[in-house]
Amino acid sequence: LAEAESLFTRMAQVPDTSFFAWGALVRVQCQRGHVAAARRTLAEATRLGWRGPSRQLHESLVLALEGQPDRARQILAKVDRSAVERDPRLTDLWDVVHRLVSRGS
Repeated sequence: LAEAESLFTRMAQVPDTSFFAWGALVRVQCQRGHVAAARRTLAEATRLGWRGPSRQLHESLVLALEGQPDRARQILAKVDRSAVERDPRLTDLWDVVHRLVSRGS
């Protein structure tokens, strides 16, 4: 995971890189337990224009891991489900976040 984090960090620094790299970096940082770093990555990607369901799901993931399940649920409720259903990666992330916030009830 450390190597993946390093790779996605480099990819995210390339101008005009798709937000795929930013999302991958947030997920890897979360998997490694680096939730504060994931929060900073999310903030930077958002500042650079990351919007939409993918950003919302990643924000929900970070919130859930920060111990804020209620806020994570609020963001999750705003996510465009049809966009999620068209993208298997987002569907998987939806499932992960949903399990996390269900556990935090």
